Amino acid sequence: MSGAVYFEMKETIEVTRQRMIDRTNRDGNGCWNWNGGVNRHGYGHFYLFGKTMYAHRASYVLFMGDIPDEMCVLHRCDNRKCVNPSHLFLGSRTENFVDMIQKGRGWFQKPRNKNWHRGTKITMEDAEAIRILRKGGRTTTEIARMFNVGKSTIKDVCSGHTWTTPVNDKRRM
Repeated sequence: MSGAVYFEMKETIEVTRQRMIDRTNRDGNGCWNWNGGVNRHGYGHFYLFGKTMYAHRASYVLFMGDIPDEMCVLHRCDNRKCVNPSHLFLGSRTENFVDMIQKGRGWFQKPRNKNWHRGTKITMEDAEAIRILRKGGRTTTEIARMFNVGKSTIKDVCSGHTWTTPVNDKRRM
């Protein structure tokens, strides 16, 4: 049975929207914070169209429309529990990754701190992420924008001229 047919048989869209809203608390930032179950990463889940899905994706479908294949639903507010449709927008997996980096949520990112090394803008973890992004096909210009540094910094990191460890230091070979 298709999701649309199942959906029509069980409840109207208005009832389903209200079921979604009833499981939220609103905060001062306009977020609709999910009160239902969440996974270990902090994302809520909601039963829709005969299956369980992420609550923020279900909210997007209920209030905004279909989600094209291969698209992610991103949060403007950077709050994983938020299901407010006005805080959600569509983006590709690449755009989702860039959004994560720009908001400082990457596993390889740490809070910027002047104590890393005088005059530096990146950390060793950033350098490792830069190498991964470059090997994955991203241009030096794109990566430089992500980390708010110059293209020459990206080239130096990727060539091993700077931010090397004994493992990846090309000058020792």
